[in-house]
Amino acid sequence: MSTPAVLLDGTWVDNFRVVRRLGRGGFGVTYLAEEFREWEHGEGERETTSPLRQVVLKEFFPRGLADRVEGNTVAVSTDLEGAEQGFQMALKGFYQEAEALMRFDHPNVIKIYRVFRRNGTAYFVMPYLQGESMKLLLKREGALSEARARVLLMPVLDGLTHAHARGILHRDLKPDNIMTAVEGGPVLIDFGAARAQVLDGSAEYTRQSELVAYSPGYAALEQYGRASRDNPHGPQTDVYGMAAVLYHAVVGEPPVEASQRSMQITNGADDPLLPASQRLQGAKGCSAAFLAAIDWALELASRNRPQTLSVFRAALDGEVSVPEQTRMRLAALGVEGAADIAPPAEVTAQASVRVGAAERARPRLDAPQGAVAPEISVPARPRSRRRSRLLPLMFLLALCALAWMFGREQIEQGLQEHLPQTVIERLPPSWWHFSVSTRPVPGMQRQNHARDQNQNRLQASRCPANLK
Repeated sequence: MSTPAVLLDGTWVDNFRVVRRLGRGGFGVTYLAEEFREWEHGEGERETTSPLRQVVLKEFFPRGLADRVEGNTVAVSTDLEGAEQGFQMALKGFYQEAEALMRFDHPNVIKIYRVFRRNGTAYFVMPYLQGESMKLLLKREGALSEARARVLLMPVLDGLTHAHARGILHRDLKPDNIMTAVEGGPVLIDFGAARAQVLDGSAEYTRQSELVAYSPGYAALEQYGRASRDNPHGPQTDVYGMAAVLYHAVVGEPPVEASQRSMQITNGADDPLLPASQRLQGAKGCSAAFLAAIDWALELASRNRPQTLSVFRAALDGEVSVPEQTRMRLAALGVEGAADIAPPAEVTAQASVRVGAAERARPRLDAPQGAVAPEISVPARPRSRRRSRLLPLMFLLALCALAWMFGREQIEQGLQEHLPQTVIERLPPSWWHFSVSTRPVPGMQRQNHARDQNQNRLQASRCPANLK
């Protein structure tokens, strides 16, 4: 009999008894569970009193990488080189990110009660929210007005900003992960713990397609592959996800998947995503600045989006103008007045001061290993400096190319005369003893013989008397 992939109803995990499975994603399985004060009084004897409360139990279980073996133990299911290392790094990230989430409290971000290790994996415990996902709400109500979308999503944006200030990204923003009709307002759930660790944990583990946990239509382009310095995971990644949710809310359908957009643009076709400004042009209930801010945040290149949620929020409120590049693109698509979408200069100045102050006041906390710290831009080296460092190498190559004409001695002499002393000192002594096979140049042999004789006479004249 094969072991089931998920925990069966009634299974005990520490002092929690599984009621039923709630869902399964790329990196974990969630269960509705009952929490008891004690889970075992003796051998085989379980708690029989009433449970303390119902909770959500999330189990780290990366799809395509792990499997369940005897005793509900989670283990790596592949023998590919690097898979075990990738799993352990991801598990560590999952645990540490859950610990980080436990340390802050925001009414619009899911609370983490506890995190612990069992069964070869890790679990964290969250409250069971009696509400409705935004996915179901949009399916029932269809496209929303700007005012309605703001009521549902601006508190979520505030909670996400709170998480970013503590070095934690969500990485999986979508209507499924936003609970509405909850006491206290909408709540952002299911942070994408340890996703970066799985993707970057092992250079040898190449089955990334099975590990990538993103939501098509809501994931930024950098989530489809390995992060890099030019295309990093950062606050701008969640900016894209938040803009995609807003796009779905006001347009009535999610944006075109980022990878599909990139592929078509690369092949010379137009971007298949119709901007919100174009889709809702002239529609009542949505301001031009609000729609333009969404379109700006959905730029494929991460560097072209708002780099922080604070800037994105200011653009949504019409206090910060979208870049000229975005405005011109919208104008080229026929969006009336797109080129003139800009707040008054005094409003922009006030917003810039406010956003700048908020960014400077952010707590500078060290992000845990499972979290992603706010992106820090590293200036590139000046081009002139790189060019100056290449000049000695180019000179070396040129001299070596002339070796067949002039021979080893001429090259050595040229190097010592023309190379900077700092470069010569860095060359190992053995470098000067290379052998070069050359074709004699007419007259060169006679010149070399005469020179050698002169050198021998000079050395003999300088030799100490006791050695003659």
